[in-house]
Amino acid sequence: MLFENMTILSNLLFSLFTFYNTALTFAKTSFEQYYNNHSKFKFIYDLIYYFGLLFDSYAFNYPIEPFSNYWINSVIMCVPDNSENNIHFIENYETISYQLEYKENEIKNSLIDLIQENKKFNFKINIDCIESLFIIKYNDKYIFKTNLYKIKPNDILDKKRVSNPFYQIKYTNLDSGLYTVIELPNNYFIEDNEILSNAFIKRYIDYQLSCDYKDNFLYSSNYSIEITDFCFSAKTLDKNSYVLLSDSDFTIEKIK
Repeated sequence: MLFENMTILSNLLFSLFTFYNTALTFAKTSFEQYYNNHSKFKFIYDLIYYFGLLFDSYAFNYPIEPFSNYWINSVIMCVPDNSENNIHFIENYETISYQLEYKENEIKNSLIDLIQENKKFNFKINIDCIESLFIIKYNDKYIFKTNLYKIKPNDILDKKRVSNPFYQIKYTNLDSGLYTVIELPNNYFIEDNEILSNAFIKRYIDYQLSCDYKDNFLYSSNYSIEITDFCFSAKTLDKNSYVLLSDSDFTIEKIK
């Protein structure tokens, strides 16, 4: 009798669990379809979510990106005399305004014009303490470049996604011993992206981890990054290196 009751209970629990998963999947799929097919609903939802994020960023004192999905961010970082207490980290966002109705080609051309304009004023700085980073947001893709000299504005927005080649990325502050595992979003993995440079790491910590380490200084230019791939082969980066992503692999390059 007890065995029969246990069987009935387990069947009931399994049925409830199955129903819950089915209902959750249906709700999620329905929401995504409605969200993607109704621009006004998408705009209102994104705006409400962004204001919540904005309030949180003010409350906990960390930066957030613009509301628009189309922008270019020019970053200049300077650490004079390796002084961690005197870091100058300057970001300049140039955005294309959020529009309910727009033509994809018009947005793309406007962003290409922004890139070309920035490229005119991008020049090589031969000062050891200064490093640059350029970030382009196009829809949900992030494009990272350590400089703009060699890029072709008409091609860069069409770069394809690549698979994540990393099993683990571990950042260690060699001054304090603090460390963390860096988890990059999938939309950072774009062909020819230049990631994990010194300025990239500083910005990532400011945007993603500053709340978790607000009482400690996680960032230091005296750091090491240990990259482990899916063959469990490990490589190490320092502040003078970055990772160049390719179609099926990655290479470690030196900042020039």
